[in-house]
Amino acid sequence: MDHWSEAATSCFDAVLADLREKTLQEAKGHFGRFPPLERHVKPILLQHLAKHEGRSRDVLMKAVEREKSPYGTQAVSRFRQLRFRWLARYKEVATRKVQTHRSYMSDAWITREQRAISALSDLGIQVTGSEIYGLVPLAKYEDELIVMADVRSYFSVTSERFSDDVPEEIKANLLLRFVESVQDHLVNELLRTSDAAERLQKLVEEDPHIKRRRVMLRDKCKRLVEIKGKLHRVVL
Repeated sequence: MDHWSEAATSCFDAVLADLREKTLQEAKGHFGRFPPLERHVKPILLQHLAKHEGRSRDVLMKAVEREKSPYGTQAVSRFRQLRFRWLARYKEVATRKVQTHRSYMSDAWITREQRAISALSDLGIQVTGSEIYGLVPLAKYEDELIVMADVRSYFSVTSERFSDDVPEEIKANLLLRFVESVQDHLVNELLRTSDAAERLQKLVEEDPHIKRRRVMLRDKCKRLVEIKGKLHRVVL
């Protein structure tokens, strides 16, 4: 859990970068026809995004802090379910002698193992080298196994909650709040001064290059129409 803060920050930064890029793309798509207006609008949008970034980042970090001590969960049913499973799993592992471990045992240990199996056989108890360890009582290790199961279960519950809460916090406090407020904020910024109408008129002035090109094309069309008329009279 010590690195969860870094993971949450990394997720937040990735979403923020995508949102910033998408915002600039939308600005270009909506206002690109008027370069002065586009240049004026982009800083307004980025400043508004920066304000939401600061607020939503603080909220996210507070959510991350809640995962630190004191530890706890309201998903008690889920915790107990996992605790039961992990405790059973740890007991199974504790009572099972894995065959690969046997190769690391000394000859003396294997000899004692064989004598134990032989003694049990004399009593009418047939067990294999793997099964003999199931006869070892686990009562003295019960507390340790319970602690292991508790820790593993709590981590599972918390990681599930954390992996869901972080994206939801980012969506609710950054994405949705920014998207819901950006239009009103932009309109207010564009109209907040007394000379807003005059300023907007200048901002939506057509690009001089496009204006010159339109005049040139209009003149060409006019000449083509005149030439067409002259050719029509010659043919007649």
